[in-house]
Amino acid sequence: MGIPTRVIVIFFLILTVLSQQLKSISILSILALIFSFTQVTDSTNGTYLTGGCDTGLVPYRAISTVDGKEIAYFQCGWTLTRSFVRCLLQFLIVITIVLLFVLYAKKKKAQFLILLVVLLLLGVAGFYSFIADASSLKNSYDYCTNDSTLSIVGKECQFSRYYGTLAFNIITTFSVCFISIFTFIKRNKLFEDHHHHKHEQFDKESKPTPDSSTPLSTKGNEAYSSI
Repeated sequence: MGIPTRVIVIFFLILTVLSQQLKSISILSILALIFSFTQVTDSTNGTYLTGGCDTGLVPYRAISTVDGKEIAYFQCGWTLTRSFVRCLLQFLIVITIVLLFVLYAKKKKAQFLILLVVLLLLGVAGFYSFIADASSLKNSYDYCTNDSTLSIVGKECQFSRYYGTLAFNIITTFSVCFISIFTFIKRNKLFEDHHHHKHEQFDKESKPTPDSSTPLSTKGNEAYSSI
């Protein structure tokens, strides 16, 4: 049995709150991509899937149980539109963060700030993606649990994996917006500290090392002068 989705979500939520770094957002975005890619296609180990995902009320995963044991399942993935929008946003967030690190290392402040605004806009777009995903999930939940046309022996609807996708999506979105705004406010101090650190490092590297032969040479000169 794999690690429960709830445990994974809580762990990375704590990780993001504690670290408050762009690296954590990249990790969350990559995890959201992984979850999304595993929920794109429809799958089954029985015969229930035929026509079952054509209603558009997706995603959901339903299992058939007999005497408390699972005998079959079928899964209807997210619509192509919802998957494409979510994956595109998460991919762009990862690329933007990588470029931000490069620009910061090269001390390109103007380009860094422009890209920071782009990251914030991606975060705002993430709210739209989350709301649309949540709406789709609510409709599919009502369909799977209440609609009598979905007749399956011992039907049980499972949504934990889709809740995990929503959780990664909204946590990433909040983190992107927060980090973008916070970094923009502290932009001057950020680059001043970076410049000061580089300056100190240069001073340490350029500072001459004492020559051990100097005292001997001085003594030799003093002895020569006394003669």
